[in-house]
Amino acid sequence: MKLDRLLIETVAPDGEGGLLLANVIRMAQDLSLHPIPEGVSHADQADFLAVNGCREMQAFFFRQPFLA
Repeated sequence: MKLDRLLIETVAPDGEGGLLLANVIRMAQDLSLHPIPEGVSHADQADFLAVNGCREMQAFFFRQPFLA
């Protein structure tokens, strides 16, 4: 289950605003879905997502796209 960038942006660098996202992740896991967040833009978001059970993430934060 892809988690949209706008939802990921609710997690601010100061750690605020993650309650909704944490609940969405928990709900996905309860439904046996594998949440994959998109648009992770900084380390605080990545840390928050990892703590809340997201093992995979997508974003330029991790790697720029490969152009052939």
